[in-house]
Amino acid sequence: MAEIFIVTPGGDSIGLTEDGVTIINPDFAETLSYDSVIDIQRPDVMVISEPGHKNDNVHIYILGEEGKYN
Repeated sequence: MAEIFIVTPGGDSIGLTEDGVTIINPDFAETLSYDSVIDIQRPDVMVISEPGHKNDNVHIYILGEEGKYN
């Protein structure tokens, strides 16, 4: 699997690799395994994953106020 990176409007970088989900921002840089529960919320992004769920998906929600990041 190739690495996929998403940069949020607030500057957080989220990477998806075969190893897990990497979140990089000024506060921390951490890689979370797909085998663990992921429930992280930052001011402009939410990352949620529940291992063992029938779909085994990672959900990434970009949050923000309308017009805030124009």
